[in-house]
Amino acid sequence: MKSKQPTILLLAALCGLYPLFPVWAQEPHADHHPHSEATATSPSYQVSIAIADGIQAGVPFAAAIHIRDSQGKAVENFDIFQEKLMHLILVDSALGSFQHLHPVYVDKGSFHTDILLPEAGNHFLFSDFMPTGDREQLAVIEITSAGTPSPKGDAEPVLTTEKIVGDTKVVMTLAPQPVTARGETIVAFELSDAESLRPLVDIQPYLGEKGHLVVLRKTSPLTAKDYIHAHAVKEEASSAIRFTTRFPVPGFYRLWCQFNRGGTVQTADFWVEVE
Repeated sequence: MKSKQPTILLLAALCGLYPLFPVWAQEPHADHHPHSEATATSPSYQVSIAIADGIQAGVPFAAAIHIRDSQGKAVENFDIFQEKLMHLILVDSALGSFQHLHPVYVDKGSFHTDILLPEAGNHFLFSDFMPTGDREQLAVIEITSAGTPSPKGDAEPVLTTEKIVGDTKVVMTLAPQPVTARGETIVAFELSDAESLRPLVDIQPYLGEKGHLVVLRKTSPLTAKDYIHAHAVKEEASSAIRFTTRFPVPGFYRLWCQFNRGGTVQTADFWVEVE
């Protein structure tokens, strides 16, 4: 019997290392539910993810991420960075949805997490981890859920600098203007109460920082080169969160700023055009 078409593809590289080449395999499982696995190899690491075939939007499913060295031996020691052993960023191909997950380390180089895709179509997972004694690594994984994707991916990005997120008003500023590729850009988010418009005084650390900024370029397919993760500039208490970053090439980018207001993590997203 022919194996089913795999539902996942590992596309990109471990950041700063070498290109990863996918190798497909389907293995039998005792529960008789077909699973697909993609493995990427480099001189340093092999990263693979296994999920069930036929995943559907709106239905949670389990994912296992396995990390091995170049000899195929499980990497068992990882360093905590930003308070976690692994950060997993999940977006759809149109950059319309965003999730920040933290897979749990089980043993023998394996991390497990549950995933729920909000809609049908292609989604990309950016797996960020740090083996002990090595630098931070990034693997990019594409997974596909059954059904007809939304046509919103063809829509032109809407550029705005203000947004209400829950009970918080977020105003984004960029300097210098215009924003140009490869130059240093200061990205600031001024936070105020959506009702009173008073500057926030209840911003708490999130994953060890005042805030986190994830940036992705609008392109297809997404790769590690399109991904930016910036940390907030350390400064005295204020209602603003500031980041410095560089956009590698011209184009449209989507930004997600995450912060902790009074114990609740909130996410504000904006589009930016880079010249």
